[in-house]
Amino acid sequence: MKNIISLFLLNFFFLFTFGQTQFIGFKGGYSLTNISTNAFDVHETQPGFSIGITYDYETKNKITFGTEFLYESRGYKNEIIFTDNQGNPTGVKYPTPNHYNYFALPLKFGYKFGDKFFVLANIGVAPALLQKATITFPLFNYPSITYIGDTTVIFTNPSKFDISGFVEIGCGYQISNRFSVVSSFRYQYSFTSMTNDNYFKNYYINNYGTTLSLGIKYILPSKAKT
Repeated sequence: MKNIISLFLLNFFFLFTFGQTQFIGFKGGYSLTNISTNAFDVHETQPGFSIGITYDYETKNKITFGTEFLYESRGYKNEIIFTDNQGNPTGVKYPTPNHYNYFALPLKFGYKFGDKFFVLANIGVAPALLQKATITFPLFNYPSITYIGDTTVIFTNPSKFDISGFVEIGCGYQISNRFSVVSSFRYQYSFTSMTNDNYFKNYYINNYGTTLSLGIKYILPSKAKT
C-alpha cells in the first residue's frame, strides 16, 4: 500500500512540475467485470465499482498525460444449481459472487479534441494491489433446503499484485473557468494471473471488465484558461 501511494505522489509531483494545463479531480463509476480462466467453465459477469482521485495535465498540442488513485471492486459470479434425484436441474439456483478489491494506480496517455466541449481518447496501464478477496455463499436448512441467508469467506491466498492495460474514451464539458464535468468508458484487461502455488495452482485466472465513470475536474488556478 505504501509503495503504490509513493508511486502516485511521485507521478503527481513530476507532472505538476512539467505540466502545461493541470487538473485535479474526483471520479466514480459502475463496473461490469469477469475473469478469463481455464480453471472452470461457468463464470458470469459481476457488478462492481471504481472510485478515486485523478490528476491530469494537457500540453499546448492537446496531448494529455494522467494518473489516478482508485479503489476498485472487481470479480465474477458463479451459481449453485439445484438438481433432483435424477440429476436434472430444478430451476432453483443461487448466485455465489466473488469480489476482489484493489487499490489501483492507472497511468495514461491520450489526446483531447475540443475546448469547452471536448472528447478524450486514452490508453494506459494500471498496476494494482489486492486489498481483500471474498466469496459469498448461500446457507440452507436441510433436508427441506430452505434458504436462511448468506455467509462470506475471505480468501488469503490470491496473488497480491496485478497489472492491466486499458483503452478509454470519454467526453466532457467545461462549466466554468475552473471546473469541467467528464464521463468516460474504459475497457481493462489484466496481464497477470491471480493464481499461485497456494491458489488454483497450475491454472490461470485474470480479470477483465468495463467501467462507466462520471467525474469532475478542477483546473489549477496558476494554469486555468480564461
